Amino acid sequence: MYRYPDNVYDALLANANAGGDNTPRGFVIGAVMGAAIGGDRGLQGMHNSAVLQQEIDEFVAVASQ
Repeated sequence: MYRYPDNVYDALLANANAGGDNTPRGFVIGAVMGAAIGGDRGLQGMHNSAVLQQEIDEFVAVASQ
């Protein structure tokens, strides 16, 4: 998923080209990358945004290993 850390389009394109059941995978890729790359804009105004950002950061760290 995190082969394309700065390019959501390329990540989603690679997912689509991988075949199989790529719709749920694409949803997760888009959501996580959007949150990670979007920074404060993606979480602005959300309840417990600091906790959400920490969880996103931890998930991205594990997924990029």
